Amino acid sequence: MSYLKNAWVVAALSSEVGPEALFHRTLLDTPVLIYRKADGTPVALHDRCPHRFAPLHLGRRIGDEVACLYHALRFDCSGQCTHNPHGNGQIPAAAQVRSFPLLERHGFLWIWMGEPAAARPEALPDFSPLDAGPETGVAHTYMH
Repeated sequence: MSYLKNAWVVAALSSEVGPEALFHRTLLDTPVLIYRKADGTPVALHDRCPHRFAPLHLGRRIGDEVACLYHALRFDCSGQCTHNPHGNGQIPAAAQVRSFPLLERHGFLWIWMGEPAAARPEALPDFSPLDAGPETGVAHTYMH
């Protein structure tokens, strides 16, 4: 299928991604891992280890990094492999995961799944009326 990728789309409600959780969702036929760094900043990575394609959300958090459950390769929030516990510990150049630009605004996490260089925060339409109303004015819920 073809999708409009050079656009901001809602990846999750802000409230769905807790401080320690490894949250995952399939967006535009792409598995995505979303989590928060220690400072609360949200991060989005392709939810597949480049070694054996194991889902990273099944792994565990180590600080701001994610360790794959399969072979314990560790990836930072930019998707770069930072630790290889096997052999001489050398990290292959191809050991990286795609990261996606992410914005947190108006109670949502917005993801840009197209060309990273084209991801401009000002391209997100102004949805500030969502912030202005009473807490019960907008129903924030996930619809599959």
